[in-house]
Amino acid sequence: FNGLIRARAEYLEARRDYGEAIRWYSRGLEADDLVEVLYQGMMRCQLSMGRPADTLVTYQRLRRTLTVKLRALPSQESITLAQAATTP
Repeated sequence: FNGLIRARAEYLEARRDYGEAIRWYSRGLEADDLVEVLYQGMMRCQLSMGRPADTLVTYQRLRRTLTVKLRALPSQESITLAQAATTP
């Protein structure tokens, strides 16, 4: 199920339909909030839309979820996306 949602979201992201892609990434996270690539896709879209504050909120949600549920930290790719939100 999440594979199909991810594929649709990535397709929309590639077409630069970022708002719709975010909706699909969100649907995937509703089903499984431990899928880091879904957060990353959402963060890429938010950055592309010029929404760095939303990007940081998404990153914090990812970090909190992974820490609480898995005692793990986000990957370097996720950290790099968050850092991009703080770079002018």
